[in-house]
Amino acid sequence: MLDLSAKRIQNLILTNDLSSMIKVREEALNFKIKKEKTHIQKLLSSQKISPRTWNYKEIELEKWVDQERREINNTRQIYEENKRKTEEIIKETTGIDDIFTNFNLTQESLK
Repeated sequence: MLDLSAKRIQNLILTNDLSSMIKVREEALNFKIKKEKTHIQKLLSSQKISPRTWNYKEIELEKWVDQERREINNTRQIYEENKRKTEEIIKETTGIDDIFTNFNLTQESLK
């Protein structure tokens, strides 16, 4: 069962766990795909839509799925890039702090 409860989503937002939010978005997309395909198939089998309409709906669904996956991948790439930049900034900042600490220790030893 897909757990897309408001509490789970709110918890992910509050903890700022973007990677988990992306995974939940992928799970929701897969759930929606399965649900839509089942619905379209039921309509076809009950002859409420024609095979031609079924084919059109399948193509339409695939286009929508492709767009959603591109958006998810774009979000993931932006997240990874920002994460990488943040890690670099932390490393650079830490390196600068180490330089100042070493400089201060050298200055104190010269006194």
